[in-house]
Amino acid sequence: MRLIGGKDYYDGAGGFVDTDPTRVYVRSNFRTAEPVTDNRLPEISKQIFDARLRYPSRNRALERPDIAPLYVIFCGTLHQGAYRFDSNWNAESGHMDRKYHCFWTLEDLMAEMERQEADFEKDRAYYHYDWYKNYIHEARVEEFFEPRTLTGADLDFLIENQITQSIGFGIKERHHNERTQWYDNTDGLKDVGFAKRVDVWQANQQIDMFVGSILAREEDRMVKLSDKEMIAKHGFDEVSFRNTHHKGKPRGRD
Repeated sequence: MRLIGGKDYYDGAGGFVDTDPTRVYVRSNFRTAEPVTDNRLPEISKQIFDARLRYPSRNRALERPDIAPLYVIFCGTLHQGAYRFDSNWNAESGHMDRKYHCFWTLEDLMAEMERQEADFEKDRAYYHYDWYKNYIHEARVEEFFEPRTLTGADLDFLIENQITQSIGFGIKERHHNERTQWYDNTDGLKDVGFAKRVDVWQANQQIDMFVGSILAREEDRMVKLSDKEMIAKHGFDEVSFRNTHHKGKPRGRD
C-alpha cells in the first residue's frame, strides 16, 4: 500500500510495502484542512460532559470546565476521549496555532479535572430521560472511553466516503449544546496524541488491512490477469491460435 500526503506518527513503522498500486491512502494536511459538520454518528455527536467547576464564576458561561469530547474514527472503530487547547499567534504564518491537550484514559481525564478544580455531576433522577441520554456524568464517564466497532449505516458511510480515519472535535455552544467538526483523512493523529490509544505498529497494520479490504472497491478486489495468464486459464497454449498446417508460410515464423 502507498501513503500519499502528510506525515503521521505511524509512518515510520515500516509495515507498508509499495507493491500494490491499487491500495492507496491519501492524506491531507491537518493544519490546513477544512472541517466538515455533518450528521454522522448522530447517537454520539451531541455528547456533553456534565461537569461543573468547584468554584463557579457568577458568569454562567464559565461554570463548565474547559474540556470537550474528542472522537477519532480509526479503521472502522470509534475511539472517544476529551480535549482542550491553547491558542498562540504565529507571526510567521499569520494565523493562530493550536496546541491540543488530549485525554485518552479516565485517569488522564480525572487528573485534568483535578487541575481545573472541577467535578462530574452526581447521579440525578432525570438521567434516564431521552433528552439527557447524551450527557456524560459521573456514572457514565468510564464507559465513555470504551472503543466501539462501527456497523450498519455508520460503516456504510465510511465506505461510501472512503474514510480511513477522521478526527471529531466537540465544539461547546450555548445552553449546553454541542456540534462536532470532523477532519477526514488527515495526518492529525499525531496532534491529538492518538498513539496513546493505538500504538505505531497496530496503527500501521490496521490501516493496511482496512484500506486493502473494507474500503477496497469491487473492481480493485478482482484479480487482473495478463494476456498470457488468460490464455492458460482457458486451456490454450502458445500455439493454439497459430495456423501450423498452412501450406504456405506458417504464422509467426520468419
